[in-house]
Amino acid sequence: MAALPETIPSQEPQHRKADRTCVFCDEHIAPGTPAEHVIPDWIRRLRPDGTVYQHKSKQPGVLTHRSKRIDITAKTVCRECNHGWMSDLETKASPILKPMIEGRPQGLSVEQQVLLSQWATKTAFMLDQSFRPPERAVPVSACRYLKQYELPPPGTVVQLGHYEGAGDFIATAHNRLYSRKVANREDPGPADAFRAAMRIHQLVIGVTVIEGAPITLRATGDYPDMLTTIWPSAELASWPPGLAFDDRTWAGFMEPELPGGGR
Repeated sequence: MAALPETIPSQEPQHRKADRTCVFCDEHIAPGTPAEHVIPDWIRRLRPDGTVYQHKSKQPGVLTHRSKRIDITAKTVCRECNHGWMSDLETKASPILKPMIEGRPQGLSVEQQVLLSQWATKTAFMLDQSFRPPERAVPVSACRYLKQYELPPPGTVVQLGHYEGAGDFIATAHNRLYSRKVANREDPGPADAFRAAMRIHQLVIGVTVIEGAPITLRATGDYPDMLTTIWPSAELASWPPGLAFDDRTWAGFMEPELPGGGR
């Protein structure tokens, strides 16, 4: 494997008007290629009847969507990536994720943490790709890094939590963030970070990407006792953490506050 860059390569255009190319490999997407499901089939099969999901974003003009049909898709993945490394990742990660989704404690080796971090980052990036191009927050270069190096890109933090509330089976939130202090919450300026908050039954997943940050970044936010950081990590871990999310703390995690400002 080639040496890992310390930062994500310079950002590339989010989309091209002329044709469709894969966000991960830059290959042409053939006409008729089906859209990629953000929530994979094996998760949807866990609750085949009456499953409810909530899809939320703080981006301007994007409303909360709630449905009994889990059908979040993105049209920016080629058939080779979809049925190749992405499918392999689902096959490897699902046996580890399934008991955690159902709330059963799980020890995690460093290798398992790397695998789950790959999966969580891929899923977060696909969630971002499900929005229209102007609403996307993850640079294409970060997606390319994940595909090329099979690791979350520099500046990425992946964390896991435990949910004991009464909410929908699946909930997702898509947020631009600010890693610096914001003096004026009415005019905070351009965001320099992104986070996808995802909850699948009892498993909480947070993927945060801060532009230009080194790979050693650790960010626990306001929930240090509720989240276990699995990327970056170099030691054994266990799930669930000591404290669980309830509906109030989960709502706060979905809609983080501006540093030094407000929501």
